[in-house]
Amino acid sequence: KPKLPGATKLLCLENFLETFGKIDYLIADNCSNETIEKIYTMAEQFHVTKLGNAHSFIYSVDIIAKASIKDDELIYFVEDYYLHNPNSKSILENALYLADYLTLFDHPDKYSRMYNYGETSKVQRVKNQHWKTSVSTTMTFACKYKTIKCDCRVFKKSCVDFHPNDHEIFESLQKTYKRKLMVCIPGLSFHTDVTTYIMNVDSL
Repeated sequence: KPKLPGATKLLCLENFLETFGKIDYLIADNCSNETIEKIYTMAEQFHVTKLGNAHSFIYSVDIIAKASIKDDELIYFVEDYYLHNPNSKSILENALYLADYLTLFDHPDKYSRMYNYGETSKVQRVKNQHWKTSVSTTMTFACKYKTIKCDCRVFKKSCVDFHPNDHEIFESLQKTYKRKLMVCIPGLSFHTDVTTYIMNVDSL
């Protein structure tokens, strides 16, 4: 798949550190020894696994569930191919009261034929940043600690194959627990796999 030129996973990690200040838990799944040597000092806790996409996410959820964290503390799960706007941290923190789940990634598929070229959403403003309700997002999202601890069963149910079924997860969270997901508009995180951005939106 075409990638944003120069946007390596190492660059994404460095961008995250610059934006958020630290990484509490870093999971290196199916990484080479060379990669591990480059990144193992970047986090407070470093874990090496060979679980695959979905199961390494559940591994991270299990780590969080056992951690000593305050209920209202912000938890941000981030996959390894996102670049963030420098203001991302404060914008996430300011909007945490808006919804159960937040994402900085405004997914292009929500403007495709799959969604009739746009969702019906409620838009709210927090300190000049706008957020809209959405049906689903990727596995890069923020929530309070108490929320992920309560909802972990839903995530585990939809993370049995190699790829996590993110759409199914967020649909289920809304139906089962009445959870609300809101998306930053315009987005402040950028997926470095540019396939979706460069495709004709009518073909999605």
